[in-house]
Amino acid sequence: MIFQPADAGGDEPPPYEPHLAFTAPAWRKLVLYVLNCPFEIGGLGLVEARGQDFLVTDVLLVEQDVNDIATRLDSGAVSALLLQLLESGRDPGELKLWWHSHAHEAPFWSGVDEQTIERFQNDFMLSVVSNHELRFLARQDHYAPRRTTWVWVDKPSDGLESSPEEVEAVRAEIAARTRHVPRDRTRIF
Repeated sequence: MIFQPADAGGDEPPPYEPHLAFTAPAWRKLVLYVLNCPFEIGGLGLVEARGQDFLVTDVLLVEQDVNDIATRLDSGAVSALLLQLLESGRDPGELKLWWHSHAHEAPFWSGVDEQTIERFQNDFMLSVVSNHELRFLARQDHYAPRRTTWVWVDKPSDGLESSPEEVEAVRAEIAARTRHVPRDRTRIF
């Protein structure tokens, strides 16, 4: 005999799993940043809620320290980004995505990632980790009470072809906004 709880009628659909989609330009920027930085790299993104799902409308790169195992966003650059969003008429409340790359390593939620996610303390935050093989993990964290929801990443099917000029522009932006900090084997930075 198989035990079934009294309320398990078998006709109920499984709980809905939210999806995280990207506009084609936002996806293109994310992929270019991930593929063209030899170290870890990270940034933020603007997100629109679409029912239970989410749409990333822009991916942003800010000044940061990077090495082969970590990235640390410059807090002054993040503050400046908030001001830029306000001055341009964009809603800084849409800044709900933290993305980063593990470069050559597999995407997973490291202890440093967990600490970074814990510091956001918004009503919710989406996080994405990727690598040079373009493997992705995504999650949504709620901060009161603390809860994590895994979300599906919906990748656009086209628009990944990049011109040499686009690649060079992204590499120049990465060089301008990242500072490579050689790794001290006794700590992250």
